[in-house]
Amino acid sequence: MKILFLSSLCSAKKYERIYNLRTEPLLDTNQKFLLSIVSGLKSAADMDITCISSIPVSYRCYPKRVLHNETEIEDGINYHYCGGVNYPVLRNLTIEWNTKRMVKRFVRQYSQEKVVVICDILKTESAAVVNWLNKHKIPTFAIVTDIPSIAECMGRNTGIKYYLLKKYGERANCLMRQFQAYILLSKQMNEFCNPDYTKPYMIMECIVDSQLFDNIKIRRISERPVVVYAGKFYKECGVVNFARTARYLENDCDVALYGGHGDCIDELESEARATNNLFIRGIVPLQEILSIEKGASILVNPRPSTEEFTKYSFPSKTAEYMLAGVPTIMYELASLPDEYKDKLYFFRTRDPERMAEEIKSILRKYDEAKEKALKAKRFIVEENSIHQAERILNFIEKVINN
Repeated sequence: MKILFLSSLCSAKKYERIYNLRTEPLLDTNQKFLLSIVSGLKSAADMDITCISSIPVSYRCYPKRVLHNETEIEDGINYHYCGGVNYPVLRNLTIEWNTKRMVKRFVRQYSQEKVVVICDILKTESAAVVNWLNKHKIPTFAIVTDIPSIAECMGRNTGIKYYLLKKYGERANCLMRQFQAYILLSKQMNEFCNPDYTKPYMIMECIVDSQLFDNIKIRRISERPVVVYAGKFYKECGVVNFARTARYLENDCDVALYGGHGDCIDELESEARATNNLFIRGIVPLQEILSIEKGASILVNPRPSTEEFTKYSFPSKTAEYMLAGVPTIMYELASLPDEYKDKLYFFRTRDPERMAEEIKSILRKYDEAKEKALKAKRFIVEENSIHQAERILNFIEKVINN
């Protein structure tokens, strides 16, 4: 069986080259997640895996205006990067056309073999080929990590860009429902993409490479205890509310926020100017943020359970935190499976002063908290990418053999 993986995934070397060429840093939250899946599939069963990818670049921060087709092999995985014209809208149209062309060529080349397509639904340029694949009886599996129409518009509610992103997300929603089967991160997501429950689906609660922190040195950014958040700077993610806890923690610890573009940067910077122990650090390279997470006293995921979108996806950042072996506190999201709950701490309120008290409580019983964090790490290692990939492969075999 040959697996064709459609997404924005790059090899580690290619991603580093893109990162270094950008004129300003961006968060690519799916890079680690998708690489864990593909690496897990390769390790779980030594099969032929080909990635056709729309590389994560944009007109705003990537200097090249003409993107050429490129091919490389890394760790036994074949990567084909789709060329296009790097201008707004034109980029999407040209890469979508190029993706369709590459997919059709691949399917025709291996017409005598069993080909299975797995697609990250958040990339409309990749998903747009689904109807052609269905027509040619190629099994199609959608990986659904978020509802596209919500993910695309996060932090925006007006303007032409909002309108275009909304339409982009709505189109992805429609394409999502054309796939034959679904790989989901929460059971609630199935209610959205497969409302009649007529198509097969599986729940992949989280996936993170158990070797992610191997050879990563601990970096302590403060002589005092430090509480770290690493993620998006959007109000919906609860980051502003969390930042306000710092004023109640001045005698106990420092609070550091690492993240990228968002709709609340000005508020965060204003809060930091008024609070001696709050630091806004922006985006740093992957290896550096992993080192900082590993050296933190507490890691925080402040995404509130009140937001509608939180019930549709497992927070992959939480799995990364758990793998770091550091006490983690978050809200008890609807999408969080029961078996994770005794390995984490939970905020019970959105009031910053009371949130700060819950952080202080963890610091006061830190030996116990550290043991809980190590329990969480052992659990995540057991649920590593190879194990999850084996579950995906078993699901694929079951679907295509029915």
